[in-house]
Amino acid sequence: MEGPKNASQYSIEYCIGEVTQDKWKNGLYSKSASYVLGGLPAGELVFFRVQCLGAAGKSSYSGVVSKRVP
Repeated sequence: MEGPKNASQYSIEYCIGEVTQDKWKNGLYSKSASYVLGGLPAGELVFFRVQCLGAAGKSSYSGVVSKRVP
């Protein structure tokens, strides 16, 4: 994935099990458009979204994607 122009970092958020506004866990930041998140519970469905941060401020969140942890 190639990030947008002038993005200085990315905020990665995730929800385990189901998506509700109060279940999003945040505070994971990456300066790269790729990131490996470890320590997730096996067998759980995890939902992810990303927000770009840069000189112009914060972007909207990406679309939500999901993955079942092996």
